[in-house]
Amino acid sequence: MVSLVRNIQFFDLEAQRKVTGSYVVVIGLGGVGSHAASMLLRSGVGKLLLVDFDQVSLSSLNRHAVATRADVGIPKAVCLKKHFSAIFPECHVEAKVLLYDSSSEEEILSGNPDFVLDCIDNIDTKVGLLAACVKRGLKVLSATVLVGQIMVTCGGFLFPLCLWFRLGRADYNDIKF
Repeated sequence: MVSLVRNIQFFDLEAQRKVTGSYVVVIGLGGVGSHAASMLLRSGVGKLLLVDFDQVSLSSLNRHAVATRADVGIPKAVCLKKHFSAIFPECHVEAKVLLYDSSSEEEILSGNPDFVLDCIDNIDTKVGLLAACVKRGLKVLSATVLVGQIMVTCGGFLFPLCLWFRLGRADYNDIKF
């Protein structure tokens, strides 16, 4: 825990042990998710599952936390895992090149994560993930960037859900728990 000395000084050893013992799933590894995952890693989270179906592109380099031109064309999850192993090798990082949907839900959300970080940029997919987290009793933090505005909800199901309804994409009968 030598690399986490500043964290320990600020929080204390017991609090840092809780962080180091935690398991976080990060879904969506673009401009928001790559930076969030990087900060989780640097804070000493012990286990990360990184999930994204997309690849690093030249046009996404200005938003991505660690990707370089050499990473263009490789999956975002694989890119982060590679860079993360050089930054904090004590963290167990798993990368899944997957699109979150009902068919991948079990593979992504099993394993009893302490927290799910939703950084998905598709409202329909986001609402599906949030509904699954609520159904499973998982703690979730949802972050969204829409037309240059950022929305973050903690434990947060209601605001993104209300937005989805407001956009006319669903009615309350569509959500089943």
